[in-house]
Amino acid sequence: VFAQQQDHTIVPAKVITRVGTAAVGQWLYISRGQADGMQAGYPVIYGPGLLFGVIAKVHESYSEVRLITNDDSIVQGQTQVAKPTTGLLIGQFGTSLSMAYILKDQTITVGDVIVTNGQDNFIPAGLVIGTVEQVVNEPSELFQSAIVSPMVRYGNNAIVSVVVPKAL
Repeated sequence: VFAQQQDHTIVPAKVITRVGTAAVGQWLYISRGQADGMQAGYPVIYGPGLLFGVIAKVHESYSEVRLITNDDSIVQGQTQVAKPTTGLLIGQFGTSLSMAYILKDQTITVGDVIVTNGQDNFIPAGLVIGTVEQVVNEPSELFQSAIVSPMVRYGNNAIVSVVVPKAL
């Protein structure tokens, strides 16, 4: 569905191995590399447009994928509503994400779906990241934040896809 609406090529890839704890799997190695035109920064999706991770390092025949729940992962996102609320999604402990730097005057509620906003290099708008589980709005803080549960369940995802921009 996502590929039909956007100007991108979807390249399927096999998951070769996972690196990290068995329960979490912080990194994936996929069967596409430089020989297949992969580049660092390309998003890796599962199913019909669920953001799974981002290619961090490319080798000749395989690539290393940083999962969005990895502590080193940062992706820009927004709520999927008419007047979107934006923030930075930062991986948390390999299990969830924190949506940080949400302006106080913006509305965000439990259950909101969070998608990419197209502001990251190579990552198009509209990839589904997850749903808001909890909103944190401390009066003493400059910004509010939210805990986001990823839509993708990491487990036996044997086939993923890389989103490659056609304009390159």
